[in-house]
Amino acid sequence: LHGKEDATISIESQRYFMKHMSVKDIQTSLQFVEYAGVNHQITLGMLQEAKEWLEKYVHVKNGT
Repeated sequence: LHGKEDATISIESQRYFMKHMSVKDIQTSLQFVEYAGVNHQITLGMLQEAKEWLEKYVHVKNGT
């Protein structure tokens, strides 16, 4: 999740990372989302999207 107008961390660094990922079995679960009009901040929509991704791909046993 990255704001397209991020003035602190260039979005190009994230694009580079995603482009050069070499672990193919991890690529299916990785997701890169660019948000127009967002600088270096997290919106409620971004938090919701992160929560949904974590629930789908990170399996945690109850109590741990």
